[in-house]
Amino acid sequence: MKQFFELIPEQFLKAAEGCSEQAITELEQTLGISFPASLREYLTIFGKKQSHFPECHMHGCDDMLRIWEPLNYMRALWEDAGINTGFMDNIIFFFNFQDTYFYVPYEAGDDPAVYALDIGDEPTIRKLNDHLSTYIRYWMEQMLTGKYW
Repeated sequence: MKQFFELIPEQFLKAAEGCSEQAITELEQTLGISFPASLREYLTIFGKKQSHFPECHMHGCDDMLRIWEPLNYMRALWEDAGINTGFMDNIIFFFNFQDTYFYVPYEAGDDPAVYALDIGDEPTIRKLNDHLSTYIRYWMEQMLTGKYW
C-alpha cells in the first residue's frame, strides 16, 4: 500500500519498475542501515532503471552502492584539503545527476528531508525539501511540465 506516494501520476507508474522488498532489505543489510519508510516506498516504485531516469544517472537499488565510488574519491580530496566531511557519515545517497548527489539522512523519521550535494573543490549542500515524498511529487510535476532540472 502506498503511503507517501499515493498521488503519483499514472504515466509515471506505467513506466516505473520498483525493487523487490527482498532486494531493498538486502541493500539495507549490505549498507548496515535501515531506510526511512518513504525511501523504501520510493524504491519499491522507482528503484530500477526506467524511462524517467536516463541510463547515465545512478539511481535506485542497483546503483546505491556504486554511487559511493566517486563520492569516496571526492571525500578523500576534501579531507586532504582540510574540509570536514563528517556530514557524509549518516546519510543515504539514492540518486546521482551529473555532479549532484541526492540524499536523505538516516535515523531522521519516516519521511525525512531531502538534500543535494554538489561536488566540486568544496562540497555544497542544498536542502531541497522538508520531506522526500513532497520533493518527489514536485519533481514529477516538473517532469510533466517540461521543467526537468
